[in-house]
Amino acid sequence: MRVITLLLCALYIVGWGGGGDTTSSPKSEPSPTSEQIILLTGAQKPTETVADQTTRAAEIDGRADSLLFSTWFGERNDPTLPRFTFLANCTVTVCQIVNPQTRISITVRRSDFAGTVTGTSMEILSKHGITIIDGRGENIQASSLGATMNHSRFAVSTIAQSIGDTIATVYAGEVFGDLTSSRPENPATNDTASWQGLLVGTPTQGDDRGDALLGDARIVYQFNVDALNLRVTNIKNIDKNKSHSVEQLGFNNVSVAENGQFQQGSIANQVRGAFYGPESVEVAGTVEQSGVVGAFGAKRE
Repeated sequence: MRVITLLLCALYIVGWGGGGDTTSSPKSEPSPTSEQIILLTGAQKPTETVADQTTRAAEIDGRADSLLFSTWFGERNDPTLPRFTFLANCTVTVCQIVNPQTRISITVRRSDFAGTVTGTSMEILSKHGITIIDGRGENIQASSLGATMNHSRFAVSTIAQSIGDTIATVYAGEVFGDLTSSRPENPATNDTASWQGLLVGTPTQGDDRGDALLGDARIVYQFNVDALNLRVTNIKNIDKNKSHSVEQLGFNNVSVAENGQFQQGSIANQVRGAFYGPESVEVAGTVEQSGVVGAFGAKRE
């Protein structure tokens, strides 16, 4: 989260700041209870604790050889100022984050995420063998929704930074983990293999932007063409306890490289990801589509 804060400060330095009302409107409705969220999403009570995933994340950190970001979508609280984006170009565990208009750029490394934000975290639900953790920052205005599996982590972050009279907010998805470094193998000579998991995301536009979204993610790999299909369904706004206006996302015939990584599309309509762990036991990636940005993680069935 610290790296996004640095970029927001950079926006201010080059004159992207502005005035405007810096106060935020309180939510008109109380936050849904955990029981309501579980009922809405068809999930179950958490089967893991925050401590379980914290311990596992530390283990993954020691062997992680991949860092991926979605495009970073940003806005200021002054409606007269345009929205902005930063493009993420990632190689191994290093990403170059660049604004295409101003050419502002910084280098982000996996190690930049360690010990930079204090706050509270709580487990909210489990589904498809994955427990989702909701984290809230204290020293900066930040929230993160995601999960640490056995070989990879996926999350979506919403981060707001006050700079003078300006509040700049960024929405982004992220993934890191221990790569398989090869395409999935087909030991049973089947035509396809499948992975089931979850998407975490947020709208980047409209009245619901910044709200937490959760959906079911299914990935089907086609061995004859070395490509996958991603389907995200049942997308719910768990901050407002309702279905999201776009309940499905998807990408077809996404080619998978020999190293097990894949990418299709361009800004605001793309998927990036990879297979993680031995025998491609996990798959995770970032998604941008239909005004939603986020990340997904899934386990092989």
